[in-house]
Amino acid sequence: MAKSREQFDDSERDLGATPPVGTAGPEVQVDDRELAVENDLWKKMADFDALPREEQIKLLDEIVEHDGDIIQGKYFISGYDFFIINEQALTDSQKISEAQDAAQEAILNGYYETAGSDSEATGEYFHGREALAKIMRRVGEDLMSEYKIHLQPRREMLGEVAKRLIGMFRQPGNEHLREIVGAFKIKGSPSEPGATEIFPEVVIYSRTGAARDRSGMTAGRRNAEQVLAAVLEAIRGLEAAAQPDATPRYNARINELVYIAQSGGDFKKFLGHYGLLDKYFDPKTNYAYRYGEQPFEPASEHRVSAEEHALSPVQPAPRATEEQVRIELERIKNGEYDADQSLAGEKPAVAMPPTPPAEPNVWNRIRGWFKKIS
Repeated sequence: MAKSREQFDDSERDLGATPPVGTAGPEVQVDDRELAVENDLWKKMADFDALPREEQIKLLDEIVEHDGDIIQGKYFISGYDFFIINEQALTDSQKISEAQDAAQEAILNGYYETAGSDSEATGEYFHGREALAKIMRRVGEDLMSEYKIHLQPRREMLGEVAKRLIGMFRQPGNEHLREIVGAFKIKGSPSEPGATEIFPEVVIYSRTGAARDRSGMTAGRRNAEQVLAAVLEAIRGLEAAAQPDATPRYNARINELVYIAQSGGDFKKFLGHYGLLDKYFDPKTNYAYRYGEQPFEPASEHRVSAEEHALSPVQPAPRATEEQVRIELERIKNGEYDADQSLAGEKPAVAMPPTPPAEPNVWNRIRGWFKKIS
């Protein structure tokens, strides 16, 4: 997640974090001298893995300084170097992280729904898949509005890919991309030999959003389609630079170099650990999409101009009423669960063993979170 200037601590600064420096500025003209500097920086990226970490940080800082009209800042976390394009677009994703946390809490500890005031609260406890269904009826549309575009170039081509991605934002007609891309990140080191999971080399975060336009498309899906079209144009001709047999976990293939996934890999892994991944995500798509989601096309034509993007009307996403939630839970209890009626595209899964209620303070946090998004 993107962090504000105040949230950068000393440990992250030691890792080479650079606080956001403001919004992206206007396009600049690049003269021959600047072009030579730029080419030198990206050539150094070809030997990125051979550099000591201190030299890697120095090189990334130089790139951020050189391309400050596009990059708002950078930081290092969970093995990736983040290049921030739009901090606000990244902070919008915080809602997705909170929804994932709530779903994971429900699986681990159950869900206790309260009624009445905090001092005189009464409620009902749900566990296992009942608890998850309860949470997903509330936050499923938010979770499913997140899309990530993944690139799998050979490590020596990371510099060329990153250079083209930054240049993508400067292309005439792509001005709106700075509003709908939160960041892209590069894996800091190659995967270990024999690794059981394949992680993406480059991740592009398109802006999330569960609000729907008149066609029924969510803002998150619409943003991802526009970003994907621009990325495919930017990296055209680099398909041969792709790693062989390197499909990232829970991803769908767009072409040799580009993949896409709906929702987060860590969240899907968590669901899989508890036998719940097939309940929400389609195994026929390598769990890239939820059930019923239309796959992205390799040559998407859904490219919208900046003017159309600004004027595109959106409607609030449908939300389940309390009565709908009550009816669904009754069906679950009576063994009449109908997956097709779920807002999140749920599928039946194996029953989970009961888990004890969590401490009250956990549910105070969950209730407070719901108040924030309601």
